[in-house]
Amino acid sequence: MKICIVGAFGFKYLRDTTGGQPVKTRELYYSLKNNFNEDNIKFVDMYKWKKHPFKVIFTLIKNIRKSDRIIMLPAHNGVKVFSVLIPFFKKRKTRLYYDVIGGWLPEATQKNEKLKKRLLKFDGIWVETNSMKEALAAQGFKNISIVPNFKSISPLKEDELIFNTEKPFNFCYFARVAKEKGIEDAVRAITEINKKYGKNTAELDIYGQVNPDYEEGFKELQKSFDGSINYKGVVKPEKSVETLKDYFALLFPTKFYTEGIPGTIIDAYAAGIPVISSEWQSCHDVVEKDKTGIVFNFGNYDEFFNAVDSAVTAPQKLIQMKPNCLRAAEKYQPQNIAQQILQLME
Repeated sequence: MKICIVGAFGFKYLRDTTGGQPVKTRELYYSLKNNFNEDNIKFVDMYKWKKHPFKVIFTLIKNIRKSDRIIMLPAHNGVKVFSVLIPFFKKRKTRLYYDVIGGWLPEATQKNEKLKKRLLKFDGIWVETNSMKEALAAQGFKNISIVPNFKSISPLKEDELIFNTEKPFNFCYFARVAKEKGIEDAVRAITEINKKYGKNTAELDIYGQVNPDYEEGFKELQKSFDGSINYKGVVKPEKSVETLKDYFALLFPTKFYTEGIPGTIIDAYAAGIPVISSEWQSCHDVVEKDKTGIVFNFGNYDEFFNAVDSAVTAPQKLIQMKPNCLRAAEKYQPQNIAQQILQLME
């Protein structure tokens, strides 16, 4: 079985590609290499493909013509192009799978009938959550399987957990730095907590690549930072657990309603830290309310502030969740997912 993976790997831009799409694409590639004959796995890197389209399309045609199985991982715009190109050029008996990143696909196929018809013909569509599977099934899809997001990181052992019971409570934000990810709400909440209880009550460290379209907005936001809020740059994916393990909780006030399984939550669980999260569409597939985190109504800042407030006034509630987070992390280990993928392709 010869496999070709088509996705935004970004191998030439590793320092700048720490977002969910390239990380998931690379994780799939590494995982299959570790569980399969490496010589039988090829890849086509679509990262910034529009800058050199002819080279990418030539490589795509060459590799997919030699493959028995093709897995593609394009996002919103790429899927419209590659769901046409790959079926056109692949061999007739070659099986084609779409490994979806995030939770946006049901909404896209609802609006785009042509895209829906093309994807209905795929041999398999792999989605991250049960909510996505149910939404697509309601549209008539019968080729859907749940394949959770995963990461090649080793969770802490329970005796390695770090318990922070004293002020200041150190929160973290660990995702793309973008307005739509809720960064401004996170900064506002910590600022207001410190105004309410005193400057040394809470701290926030921000990690992540700043979205290009938010660079100016983030510079303005940074002007409001006092000593309790700091931007600490980008962390290598393999350093996530080491970086996060000392924190009290992860703030995830995302405004993307169609999140799938966010990699930042996998990182948090592996580090044994609970999350304070907005209730996006698939939230309850990932966050166990009051077991691995606190959930507030999507887009409701007041509820988000109250959740942070309750965390600093009654920290024991979150501290008791830490062992649950480690157990939740086991669901996202690559060895389990790789075997599932190989079974789906056999």
